[in-house]
Amino acid sequence: MMRGLVVSGFVAALALAGCASTPPLPPEVTPVEASAYMDTRDVVLIDVRTPEEWAESGVAEGAERVTLQDPDFMTRVEAILDNDKDADVAFICRSGGRSAAARDQLIEAGYESVTSVTGGTLGEEGWIASGLPVEQISR
Repeated sequence: MMRGLVVSGFVAALALAGCASTPPLPPEVTPVEASAYMDTRDVVLIDVRTPEEWAESGVAEGAERVTLQDPDFMTRVEAILDNDKDADVAFICRSGGRSAAARDQLIEAGYESVTSVTGGTLGEEGWIASGLPVEQISR
């Protein structure tokens, strides 16, 4: 009888462990960490720079593009995320300032797993300097 309870308890623990959700992303990640999260957690990367900036330097491969100053910024981001407040999201900009502002807006809107990429696209330790892939964008 005792053995049956132990096995049942073990099976229940395994079932609960399988249902455990992944922890939210940290507030900031490096470009290398963001790239790894895109592969392992299906993180949605969103570049919040301007179209001119995208054309000048290219965009991190796989990134969606929504300008932070766009009046419909939140509406566009929520559409990309299908209004899924549990989505994993990383914002990237030129050097990290605008991406942090975008992260904070999403957190205020109730999203919990949102991060900012430190160093951005062009910083000394940014996406390009880290040797990560970039897509060229035409204006």
